[in-house]
Amino acid sequence: MAKFAGFCILGAGILVWLIGGNVLVGYHYKRRGMPMESGFRPFAYPFKDFNVREWALLGMLAASSMALAGLGAHLLNG
Repeated sequence: MAKFAGFCILGAGILVWLIGGNVLVGYHYKRRGMPMESGFRPFAYPFKDFNVREWALLGMLAASSMALAGLGAHLLNG
């Protein structure tokens, strides 16, 4: 049972990073007055124009996804 819970928590950490990162980039381009799909072009580097709030949200996304992934990996190996 702990292995299944670990797998689910690890998957949740991955989903938080993927979905949250895409939403953050989409809203960044929306804030700049561009279509939300602009961030999904090849070689689009939105991080150079991030404001303080977006950097803080990116940091919180990274911390929460790493915490979930670490907990899930711990449960899988334990």
